[in-house]
Amino acid sequence: MTNNLTLTPGVENKSTLILGACVPFSLAAISMAFTLSAFGADWYKGENLLAHVVPADQWDLYRDPSDKATSLWKRKGNSDDQYAVSVYHDLKASLSDVRTLQDKPGQQHCAKFESTLIEEQPVNGYQRMIWRTLCVRTDSSKSSILHLVVQGRDSFYHVQKMWRFDVPQSDVDTWSTRLKSILVCDTREKQQPCPEGYKRVK
Repeated sequence: MTNNLTLTPGVENKSTLILGACVPFSLAAISMAFTLSAFGADWYKGENLLAHVVPADQWDLYRDPSDKATSLWKRKGNSDDQYAVSVYHDLKASLSDVRTLQDKPGQQHCAKFESTLIEEQPVNGYQRMIWRTLCVRTDSSKSSILHLVVQGRDSFYHVQKMWRFDVPQSDVDTWSTRLKSILVCDTREKQQPCPEGYKRVK
């Protein structure tokens, strides 16, 4: 199963907040393993993506020079535990079409494949979808992916949490809650405001 959105990415979006550190308000209870900072607002002009920052002492960052759209983290000591954020500048795509595209490799190569919709509704004025896939291979080994896709004005966003092993449901539930807290906002739009208490990560 592929890690990245299998659509041709645009140029790297220099005006996008790829990741943001969550402040300890309602997210604190679900984000204790993550960077928690109470910085003042520090936004790129235009559209921004707020996502959790995984701690550098627990995760290694990998960037493929041929795929500037994606940042991939692998947990230290278990490279099969992965987290990826992709920002495709100037890409417009149907959320359901992207889900179909992402699910296709699993349908073709897994002995058993499930794709379960978790949430599909606008958040902060942006169309958003979250779903989970489960792949069971012929040797009975399993892998799971949580997908979050958001269609923005400037970019298309795809966040994935990947487990290439049989993951406990409690871990899936925790990460599902984290993905639900991810937000896209726009400094240009009063109807899609960027909240206070975040710091941009370059």
